[in-house]
Amino acid sequence: MRTRSEKALFDGKIASVLDSLDAAHSAFLEEDFGGPSLHFHIESLKAAENRDFERFAEQIYALLPAWGMHRMGPGGSKVLNFQPFKDSLQRVRPIAEQLMDKRLETLESNSWRDLENVFRGITCMRSETSLVGNSKVMAHRLPHLVPPVDRNTPSSCSMVTATSRMGWTMNGRCLRACCEGFSTPYCKPLPLGRRRPSGWHTRQNILLGTALL
Repeated sequence: MRTRSEKALFDGKIASVLDSLDAAHSAFLEEDFGGPSLHFHIESLKAAENRDFERFAEQIYALLPAWGMHRMGPGGSKVLNFQPFKDSLQRVRPIAEQLMDKRLETLESNSWRDLENVFRGITCMRSETSLVGNSKVMAHRLPHLVPPVDRNTPSSCSMVTATSRMGWTMNGRCLRACCEGFSTPYCKPLPLGRRRPSGWHTRQNILLGTALL
């Protein structure tokens, strides 16, 4: 559970963004996003919505470096080679497809277990760190359920930066805390799938998540 101070920080940051969501999102686009980051984001969402597995695997694999998850040379994050990554997506495909029509506000305990199993089953990074990379994959595969988590995302686990030292259970707890933090009470002002400025067409969780970071 979140401490009172963590909850106050999380709620305050979300309230601030919701007060000026369009302005925050436009500023975010102008400063950081466009080019391949935008292109592969849109194409990944389209492929997931169309249940086109082959295209989704290729587009989301391209998105990860475009969203800063791969660094050339020594040091820095590294995305796994394509075939092992695709194989991991294939293994969780049946569960992920069952979750596509679910919504956070009505998610039952067995669906939370399924969501964690998808999280556990995806392998996208060479390192042990899983929360940040896996959440970006899941945010495009299941955009109604999962926000893209970054190292600056507030959560009940306090420090997402510690994920490299966490086991699967702790990472799963962080993921659930972040999902619940972006749930319906924070997203009521914006209809799902609303078209955003500069060609962005995204879900509430991704929009609010990127605006917060």
